[in-house]
Amino acid sequence: TGVVLEGCPVPEIIEPSKALLRALGFNGISEIEFKIHETTRVPYLLEINPRHWDQHHLGTACGVNLSLELYRDVTGHPLAGSGDPTPAGPAQTEHPIRWIAEEDLLFHLLPRIVRGQTSIREAFGLLRGPRVFAVWDRMDSGPGRRQMKVIARRLLRVA
Repeated sequence: TGVVLEGCPVPEIIEPSKALLRALGFNGISEIEFKIHETTRVPYLLEINPRHWDQHHLGTACGVNLSLELYRDVTGHPLAGSGDPTPAGPAQTEHPIRWIAEEDLLFHLLPRIVRGQTSIREAFGLLRGPRVFAVWDRMDSGPGRRQMKVIARRLLRVA
């Protein structure tokens, strides 16, 4: 899984993605993952995940609640989109939003900071701007508190 992922609006990828799903006869929730070449802006298809994945909350943060859409589709309720079987369309946000796997990020960055390969300023830079976390949620802090205990135990073992 990724450690820090960014959901960005890429309007030019929407129609080709929908066309690909239609050509496959696919119906349901999916994540179509592309890498976009930085200079040519050519999209390269990496994979299609026809399942719920770790970063599904990133879509909600971008304005498309895929979990709710899946529920609506399965239960026969109208979709929030146009009724198209691929309603998600473009991310509804204009700015990138990050999804952060907080425990993985911490244990990736700590050795790099200790070795001087990453500054604390760079590390905290990853936390700037709009973001959602893999576990921590201020509306439901129980899982985040449990994760903090796991992190504390891991840090004590490492120390």
